[in-house]
Amino acid sequence: MLDKNRIIAITSKLIFVPILKFLIFISYSFLSLFNSFVSLQTYYRQNTTRSLQLLIRYFLAFYITKANESSKKIIEASKLIDSISSQTILLSLNATLEAARAGEVGRGDDRSLKFSFL
Repeated sequence: MLDKNRIIAITSKLIFVPILKFLIFISYSFLSLFNSFVSLQTYYRQNTTRSLQLLIRYFLAFYITKANESSKKIIEASKLIDSISSQTILLSLNATLEAARAGEVGRGDDRSLKFSFL
């Protein structure tokens, strides 16, 4: 016949062993779930970093292109100013030669000359 302690031990094994196995299973499930979350976090962090890098590259390329276009416009304006300056110098030289050829007669009024250059 089984004594009271032996009955308690057998009953404990029958009750607590399945509970302990279930708790171990739950622990492994939580550990697996945690590892999945860590993997997802790593994946999203890497993708976020890559996305930010691509976004930065896009904006840099965009603004470099805009700066390049602006510098081309500045170069065009500079060439136009240079052309106007060259034509002005030629007109000035031509006016000087004509004035020298005309002599005193072509000199004109001194006041109007001074006023036009002020």
